[in-house]
Amino acid sequence: METSFQDQLFRFAEKHRSDDSPPWTAEHAGDQIQSDEDQEGVVGTWISLGMRKSLAAPLGEEIWTMDPTIARQTEFTAASYRLEYGPRIGFVRIPRYSHDPARAQAFGDLIRRFEGETDALLIDQQYNPGGSLLQMYAMCAFLTDRPLPVPLHQVKLWDNDAPEAQDVMERLQYGLDLPEADRPTPYEVRWSKFVLQHAERGKGVLSDPTPLFGIAEIEPAPYAYSKPIFILSNALTFSAGEFLAAILKDNGRAILLGENTAGAGGCARSFEMTGLFNARISMTWTVAWRRNGLAIENTGIAPDVHIAYTREDIVEDYARFRHSIGWTMALMLHELKGISILPELRDMRSFERRW
Repeated sequence: METSFQDQLFRFAEKHRSDDSPPWTAEHAGDQIQSDEDQEGVVGTWISLGMRKSLAAPLGEEIWTMDPTIARQTEFTAASYRLEYGPRIGFVRIPRYSHDPARAQAFGDLIRRFEGETDALLIDQQYNPGGSLLQMYAMCAFLTDRPLPVPLHQVKLWDNDAPEAQDVMERLQYGLDLPEADRPTPYEVRWSKFVLQHAERGKGVLSDPTPLFGIAEIEPAPYAYSKPIFILSNALTFSAGEFLAAILKDNGRAILLGENTAGAGGCARSFEMTGLFNARISMTWTVAWRRNGLAIENTGIAPDVHIAYTREDIVEDYARFRHSIGWTMALMLHELKGISILPELRDMRSFERRW
């Protein structure tokens, strides 16, 4: 039986997972911030990294909303809305990319629902600090019906990389004699060959751009969203959130709304420092390059349409901000797909006069 793309990703992650040095994750203090929905008596904040709440919802008349119990389990907030202007929008808030195969499948279940009942999908990544790159890849697979090339990375190896790669190559020699769970995946083999070749140059040397973990493309899931996708990000969207925006934008699969992302264009590893004080420190060990040759580090991903909230939004519960998002999506869907909208919306000035 052929192993799915997602299964290969999570097998790779589990085999190489380490509490001391997870190679695919970016650690952020914001991951620990709770919202006021998480614990009774704990007051959350609207602008915390990794927060679960969204400034972009609700977008209109609610058609469906995710059960709150499932939302707490998955960390997603999801709903479908009918915009005042006509189109039906699927909405999912992704606060961070936590490593969890069940969460990736829950995202796939949302996509299956939205495919049948919406005209477009909005993914809200504002204040997303990143997380597991492989988790993001697994979720992104539900957003395409064709392979999507991913950014390349220049890498600096760490002490345990070469021994792990050597172990993979030794296991490869046993072939079918090993239990299936112990057999290296094609990605493991590809990555291990690269690591061993690069290790000869020294662990402190920055490599040539290469597919991180041997994954050059995101392979489509058995079912995927086929309609227009919008990504909402801001200046506090980091790391894996920026990679998703870059992958979908550079492959012509999504329209980016919001603000320029943070520019945290690499993967981080964490380690413990012990002595007078104990500390857990994260360090970047890769520098990512988009397939168009632009760096993500210190540059970020620019939106196709700039939408930012103002002081008036803060006072007025972000009403104008949400209407700006809905209006932009409705107008673009009309232009791109011929989806019917209210006649007055076709004149941009009518919206400006209204607000």
